[in-house]
Amino acid sequence: MTTTTQSAPSASGPVSAAGPAPAATATPAPTATPAAAEGSGRRRARGLLLDTDVVAELRRENPDPAVVEFLQRRRRSRVYISALTLGELHALSAQDSALSGQADSWLVELTERFAAYILPVDLQVAAAWAPLAIQDVPAVESLIAATAVKHCLTVVSGNAEGYRRLSVEACDPWQRPGARSAGD
Repeated sequence: MTTTTQSAPSASGPVSAAGPAPAATATPAPTATPAAAEGSGRRRARGLLLDTDVVAELRRENPDPAVVEFLQRRRRSRVYISALTLGELHALSAQDSALSGQADSWLVELTERFAAYILPVDLQVAAAWAPLAIQDVPAVESLIAATAVKHCLTVVSGNAEGYRRLSVEACDPWQRPGARSAGD
């Protein structure tokens, strides 16, 4: 039986409606999800977890150049999305009936492209979420934060400050270079 190891989508290559194209030279991921090192100490992030606002921005006809540049500067980074992001994108698509057909095909393409790099909310993420759940933060946001903690990823979001308040490494791709932010 032959197995193949798929490379994580990365920010290199052209950014299309489905997001960053996989890099031809990306380091193969040994597993479908990033392994989190054990221990209680702070760990250095080993990839990016795109929040829903960033993925939605990449879907726009003319995405903000700052977001595109941000991802291109991190072209060697492994890029992941949460299953919750797909849920939020499906909900947004259902709300906008004018774009529904277009959005549905785009979501299918996005799901196929990131198939091995869509991170679920599993038992370990739920356990990491427990201490975050007591804070006054929307459940989806705190579950995405827990996903980042569990998988040792930096959240990329326009709401980076909100994630930082949860003690999660985060950066805002709309923030121009030169302005200091986490993950740079």
